Amino acid sequence: MEFSLMLEVISQIILTIMSILAVLLIEFASKKGKRNISLSFISIAVLFFGLFNSANALATIFENEYFARIAGMSMFPCVLFLMIGINYTMKQSYYSNSLIIIIALGSLLIYIGMQPDAVQFSLDNNRLMWSGSFMIGTALFNFINPISLFYWGLKTWRNASFSVKRIAFYFFLGHIIFALGAIVFFTLYFIEPLFIIPADITLIIGLSLILYAITKEPRILHILPFKIYRIIIKDRNGNLLFNYNWSEYNISENLFTGFLNAVQLMSEEVMNIGGLLNIELQEGILILNESEYITVGLVASNSSKSLRNSIIQFTKDFEGQFKRLLKKSCISMNEYETAYELIRIYFSNFSTRFITNRESVLYLPGKKIKQLKEIDNKLKNIFQNKEEYELIKNDLVKAPINFTTEFLELYDELKDESEELIGKMNQK
Repeated sequence: MEFSLMLEVISQIILTIMSILAVLLIEFASKKGKRNISLSFISIAVLFFGLFNSANALATIFENEYFARIAGMSMFPCVLFLMIGINYTMKQSYYSNSLIIIIALGSLLIYIGMQPDAVQFSLDNNRLMWSGSFMIGTALFNFINPISLFYWGLKTWRNASFSVKRIAFYFFLGHIIFALGAIVFFTLYFIEPLFIIPADITLIIGLSLILYAITKEPRILHILPFKIYRIIIKDRNGNLLFNYNWSEYNISENLFTGFLNAVQLMSEEVMNIGGLLNIELQEGILILNESEYITVGLVASNSSKSLRNSIIQFTKDFEGQFKRLLKKSCISMNEYETAYELIRIYFSNFSTRFITNRESVLYLPGKKIKQLKEIDNKLKNIFQNKEEYELIKNDLVKAPINFTTEFLELYDELKDESEELIGKMNQK
């Protein structure tokens, strides 16, 4: 085997291994939080990308035209599942006009790939080559794939919270390099097959950056392009049970609960038959979901199948976790404080209004103050009683970090003044 072909095979084997590693990392990231269904489709797309590279390597090693056909045709399901995953994230359905076009072109690609002259052995290059319409179709899908990945990486980076923005940049940079390598060098490959080697090397570099970002911060895969502002839970009698506010807009809890009650009365027929109710707002959407004991209302900038699924699953888990209290008609909000863990599981993958810069970082749901030991120690020194400490901590965990800092600074200032005053009184 020629040296160039050997390098090509080695690079394709590396890409296959990296594809398998990417799937494992995606699965690991999913287990650390809520299972994001869009990631399931993206995992399948990555597997087919691995199949594309492994089939290409086998076709080169054994000079087998069937592997070459499989390699070309595998780009169709790769792009198809990637498109479904992106649609699931961005839209309220799997459907899109581009998906219909992909299915039509993919069906044509498979048909052409089964024709006798789809793959030919090139004496000039001493290798099997896609030919004619099959080569054009395969090239088209090899362009669509990196463009779709680039779009996903861009959306992830733009909607990443401040806490993961730096890692999101590496994630996006990997997509840029991957897309450039796939489009530029793969185009040159059809002019000169030797360009497949720099193409594969560029793909390896881009994929390495993507895997590095996922390894450093698995949450990067859960970032979705919507902002969520507020979630509120009430019982069937209209009593407020749980409230979480991600936004900087101070809307009265009573006012918001009253609004939900009014909406529920007006839409009673819809809510009583189950399902979700969407109410379009001027700059967003209100989504209501009613179960046996509770009604969940969430305000967001937009909606998608993934967001709607999160609300449904959150409602089921909340009701299951607090069913004993709900049956007793308990309306003490303190009893439902631990629902912050469910918020972390189902909504940590959405952007919030607070996380914009270093001075306005929000303690995300479920992220304990003990992670910042200095603040945690100060709070423990201030509040010796454990119950008081936990109560204050639960309130401060909802506030921006600058509020907590100002609170502690004010305490220190008042404490100094108090000690100075006591010292003067003792002197007298």
